Amino acid sequence: MLALVALVLAAPAYDDHGLVLVPPETGPFLGGINAPSVEWDGGAQQYVMYFESQASTVEVPEDCYGFYRIGRATSPDGVAWTIDEAFSFDPDHADAEGTYRCAATQPAVLYDGTTWHLFFTGGTTDEGRGRNEPSGILHATSADGIDWSVAPEPVVPPEANGIGLASATLVHGTLHVVYSQYPHLMLATALASSDTWTLGVDPVVDNATLGDWAATWVFGPSLGCADDGSSWMTFGGDSAGAVRTLAAATSPDALTWSVEQPVTVGALDSTALNHWDVLAHDGGASTMWYSRTDEATGLKAVGLATSGDTSGHRRGRSCPDPWPPVPDDTGDTGTPADTAGGDDTGEKPSGDAGCGCRSAPAAGLAPLALLALGRRRR
Repeated sequence: MLALVALVLAAPAYDDHGLVLVPPETGPFLGGINAPSVEWDGGAQQYVMYFESQASTVEVPEDCYGFYRIGRATSPDGVAWTIDEAFSFDPDHADAEGTYRCAATQPAVLYDGTTWHLFFTGGTTDEGRGRNEPSGILHATSADGIDWSVAPEPVVPPEANGIGLASATLVHGTLHVVYSQYPHLMLATALASSDTWTLGVDPVVDNATLGDWAATWVFGPSLGCADDGSSWMTFGGDSAGAVRTLAAATSPDALTWSVEQPVTVGALDSTALNHWDVLAHDGGASTMWYSRTDEATGLKAVGLATSGDTSGHRRGRSCPDPWPPVPDDTGDTGTPADTAGGDDTGEKPSGDAGCGCRSAPAAGLAPLALLALGRRRR
């Protein structure tokens, strides 16, 4: 625990490398690439990103306020990305009783070396309230990350004050999903082999205990496992004046979290970020992917920022790591084993519904290093 906290506090500022993935000129993702969630596939030696994309107006069914799908992209290094234009996780509008008839948004991906897990926010038809009705956080599984089976019941049912912006990790066979339920962070758990979820009664992070920097709410968790087997989480907080700050938390068991007070570091211009996600490397380094509006096109696109030396072993969201580092010729570790083990105000403008339901404030995800944000545009 103490070692991890020291690494977090000592992590250098993020270097911004600019946009690395922009919407294609053809295909199903012309409406922008937003809310990236990235996982490391050590068997295939590649990063895999899932993202949300808003459909064009002509594609929106009459009973939907908006239409949001999830796309997929891959990269060997996290910098050069290839969009899988043959893959599109679309809302199941044909299912009259379905939980994601109009929106599949805010993806959160986890790969345990055998099974891919995708958690996402669902939205059903517009009931005359100027939004897609939220249907909660849903869970899909896949053997290859392409063909998905969606569980019939949500992991977390819809709440009046809005839910979403989840992140997931697997800790010794138990799935942990931390999600935003205004104004707190909450936890849902289940055995990886079970469809029975247990929802925590008390917040894992209570904004009221954190001070003025989180007076409005806390949001946007990002989960991962540390070198020593403990868990780390980063999240954001909004002050009463809509100033956004990121903070870090650590846990020995992914259940009880100790929150570190935020600090102001880094040269990354975070005021324009929409959503963001982070993966760790050994040695306290981390890589962040974020989405923001590309001024050249007016569409959401994905950028990259790094903290520390990211050439070392890549760590995914499973603990223990299904691809642990192996010694190289010098006796050092760092090369992954090549085995396949298996909106600022709470309102969203009309052109960017994010979760597709407009039921709650939307926000993003935080890097492993402590980093302070100013106001962020949706």
